[in-house]
Amino acid sequence: MMTLKSSAESLEAACRELVRVERSSLGLEVQLPVIYPNGDLVTVVVTEENGSTIVHDGGFAAMTLATAGVAITRKMRDRIVALSTHYGCEFRNERMIRTALADDLPLVVAVVANASRTIADQLLQTHAQPLFTFRQEVIARVKEYVGAKRVRENEAVTGKSGTQYNIGAVVLDKALRDPVAYVEAVKDLDGVNKRFREFYDISQMLFNPEPDRIIMYDDNANLRQGDLIILQDVSNVVRFSDAETRFRQMATD
Repeated sequence: MMTLKSSAESLEAACRELVRVERSSLGLEVQLPVIYPNGDLVTVVVTEENGSTIVHDGGFAAMTLATAGVAITRKMRDRIVALSTHYGCEFRNERMIRTALADDLPLVVAVVANASRTIADQLLQTHAQPLFTFRQEVIARVKEYVGAKRVRENEAVTGKSGTQYNIGAVVLDKALRDPVAYVEAVKDLDGVNKRFREFYDISQMLFNPEPDRIIMYDDNANLRQGDLIILQDVSNVVRFSDAETRFRQMATD
């Protein structure tokens, strides 16, 4: 029987897996368990500029608005600037920015992440339905057609770079031992970029047997044909409307 203590330890471990730090051309990219309305986890960048430690959101929140077709109007910009001031940040060059001291860096990282989320939250002013539900719809379909006991949600998988990715749905074999498929959802251009990077990194690992990598995309998404071709280089690309055909076949394999 799971005790309250063991449950707390498992929950803490699961939450820690949502935090990831990776060095990139931008600086140190820190992924945090703060979520944009489209379901993506917020990532902020820690870098040095003119001898000071700067934390910013890389313009990711503004890009989330752009990929959803939402323009930052003067009225919206004024609202974002007011929100940034509330968090002790600046909204400059489409980025949420704050300077950090060495001893308060972790707190500033968390503050900038939450401030960045308020930018993307402007999506909720223009979209009646929450945008983050598509990923959950995909996971629910996988469970429905393959069987819930064979599906692990947000399972951590490590790529060749050493980066850990939380896969939306990992499908296990019928013996519930080994993964046979990694399934992710894509709703917009930002999702295309992230999933390509994720699946490319994972594809460089030598798994035996190699799990199938599947991208499920929204039929109504404003994706270009070129975006789908790029994803096909690292995955099997499936329309959401074809989910039943694809996964019922997997259930019988």
